Amino acid sequence: MSGASAKSLEVFERALRALNIYRGDPTAIIDEALAALPDFAMGHVLRAQVQVTMWGRSVLPGIRASVARLEALQGALNDHERRHAVALSRRDGRIDREVKDGMTRGLLTPGIGKNVILTARKD
Repeated sequence: MSGASAKSLEVFERALRALNIYRGDPTAIIDEALAALPDFAMGHVLRAQVQVTMWGRSVLPGIRASVARLEALQGALNDHERRHAVALSRRDGRIDREVKDGMTRGLLTPGIGKNVILTARKD
């Protein structure tokens, strides 16, 4: 992984596990690695992907910041990382529209909590 160290890979694995088992704050965990290694490409990918799952407008600036950093790192990315960056940049423009559409159609309602921006309606 581009820009990674043994420590950042360990932190990446912890963040990925937190996301997969819905325990802890994967964004805060991956931020540890990014603070030490701001060029850790897959760290930015994971951070943006975690925020995409939050489905809220409040995370758009974070997603855009990760996409911008990946664009700045474009020359250092491997093919796998570049594909993630392209997918995130394409997704970025649709998130706001999808959130608005979900709320308009009554599919999503505002959530409660630090990381839960929107939750699926139960009715």
